[in-house]
Amino acid sequence: MREIGACIYCGSLNSLTDEHYFPLSLGGTDILKKASCTECAKAINSRIESRVLGSQLANFRRNLGLPSRRNKKAKGKPGVYRDTLGRTFTVPAKDALTAALIYELCTAGVLCGRMEIFDDGAFTIASIHGKDDIEEQEFCQKYPLWDKTLTILPQPHLFAALIAKILHGAFINSFGMNGCIFYLPKVIIGDLSPLQLVGSVKRTDSPKIEGGMSFSGICISEHHALLIADYDIFNGGFDFIYQAVVGIVEISEMAKISEIKPAKFSASDTRTGRSATNDVLKHLRLLGLAVPS
Repeated sequence: MREIGACIYCGSLNSLTDEHYFPLSLGGTDILKKASCTECAKAINSRIESRVLGSQLANFRRNLGLPSRRNKKAKGKPGVYRDTLGRTFTVPAKDALTAALIYELCTAGVLCGRMEIFDDGAFTIASIHGKDDIEEQEFCQKYPLWDKTLTILPQPHLFAALIAKILHGAFINSFGMNGCIFYLPKVIIGDLSPLQLVGSVKRTDSPKIEGGMSFSGICISEHHALLIADYDIFNGGFDFIYQAVVGIVEISEMAKISEIKPAKFSASDTRTGRSATNDVLKHLRLLGLAVPS
């Protein structure tokens, strides 16, 4: 448990609270002490956690017995379905199907030159997790007129923001805050599209991940490198993992971060496909992100 003494999102030194960077409602237990101001904590919970964990993943969490922020078992949400005559009907949360969209994102915009904020082609639905045959059969027996369709609103941007929150906190928990310019807070707070800094890569294009998470660097100057985080949140369940641009780190600090091995940024780098460091630096500046001179 690391004590920070400043908000890891806005830098405030006032009204600090403890931060579960891996949400408690997903079973996370790691805490950063005095690491989030009450204003950011409230905004992040309202914008990301309540909408993703309290809505999109509510029934998924209920069926896994995961807790709420008050350490009570998640109650889930009532489900709305259609029958074979096109009419909608509502079932109580205890009967609602466990269905959670699993997104495969495209490469983070910064790493592939994509400037679009909301790009429908920036993700695909890899799976509807939890929709198994046994659960579906039991549901059909209880609601025989169900037309066997699910209506779920994809929200990959919010899911990517949740990934950003986890990776930002995980890096700080492991290595602290010195020597790095952090980018992910802009995504977490909502000042920047998450898909500019968060994406997916095929498992074969990523360094070996131990413990589900690893960090690496891409040199952008003699003294600085882009800090890249790879995260296998599903523990090998898919052929892709999530990747985020955490920020820019001083190469002189990398000796303290053994997981990071700076590599030249070139066209042969299959993880990014970019051919010029200057393009990346220009992209970062266009997004309003700080770039060392």
